[in-house]
Amino acid sequence: MRYLLYTIMIVQLLISDSTICFKNNWQDLSTIEDQIFNGGECKNKHSISNMKKLSWEVSDIKIIEKNNSFNFIYILKKNNSEKQTIDYKKIVNNLKINEKNRKIEKDINDGKRVYNLNCKRCHGETGELEPYNSSVAINTLTIQRFQEVMRAYNWDEYDNGFAMIMKPYAELTMPYEIDNIYKYLQTLKKK
Repeated sequence: MRYLLYTIMIVQLLISDSTICFKNNWQDLSTIEDQIFNGGECKNKHSISNMKKLSWEVSDIKIIEKNNSFNFIYILKKNNSEKQTIDYKKIVNNLKINEKNRKIEKDINDGKRVYNLNCKRCHGETGELEPYNSSVAINTLTIQRFQEVMRAYNWDEYDNGFAMIMKPYAELTMPYEIDNIYKYLQTLKKK
């Protein structure tokens, strides 16, 4: 959600002109907007009241008290009507897609790590080997069959003659890791 807020703020900056003006060491809150401000489009020439007359709107104000006086920071924006309108729905959908892609990438990397650590030496680089001539290549299994076989090894319900070798790996592998290994092996098929 944090990315959504940042994206909306950036897009708003892109479709509007923005500036930051400041005034330091001012003591009277009631007269601040009539004083000449430094920085940004104020350029040591304009007050906030004057900027409002020039079609600038106050977007945000930060006031910092320091030694019985105040430092003021004004963020002003000037809407630019010629620029394109924002499609917030599209932005949110793109953020959701990016978030989903990041999760898939994380899952695949986790699958690769677990596969290289536990599976690769018997099942080969891409899951293509049939260990001890008693198993099929795991890269040919569906996700459902892969999950069933791993569960069966774990519960002593499957023995192809070498279950004793496979059981410790099945016991250590969490269900989400099995899914991640499968996702990783699928990426190797695309290469």
